[in-house]
Amino acid sequence: VWRCCTRVENGPSACSAPTIPEEELQQAVVDAMDAVLECSSDVKNILEENILEVIYQDNSDDIDKINKDIAEKQKELLELVQGKKDYSKCADEMEELRQNKQLLLVEHAKTEGVKQRINELSEYIDSENTRITEYDEKLVRRYIDQIKVYDDKFVICFKAKLEIVIQR
Repeated sequence: VWRCCTRVENGPSACSAPTIPEEELQQAVVDAMDAVLECSSDVKNILEENILEVIYQDNSDDIDKINKDIAEKQKELLELVQGKKDYSKCADEMEELRQNKQLLLVEHAKTEGVKQRINELSEYIDSENTRITEYDEKLVRRYIDQIKVYDDKFVICFKAKLEIVIQR
């Protein structure tokens, strides 16, 4: 049986959400994965749109620009040091550029991860041509991000930014 964590931690009065039998939750996951396979051409279109969106969010150009700016600042810093001039402002600007680059690299890694998950789900859809007949924990861990439980439905959220609604 699955329960709301608020209910578990603070008692039944803290959350009115009902408990969910594991079999019901597992069946909702199987139904969602079957829905993805059944409408694979529509899902493939959604995945392609997601890939394009992630690619458009790619910040490689910004990273390249910052790298060029850092190289220019390094030259400027070297000239100031050799001329025995105050270089603190230039060093501060270089540090700020490095911090901005680090933030962009973290964002870039996130978009690469999303692209990878989208490609994995797309490959899975291409490789499967039958219905899923039973719950598979490995598939769930690989493709599903979270499951939202409502009074009348489950929303299965895939890691590839796709959501399937399963009525209860």
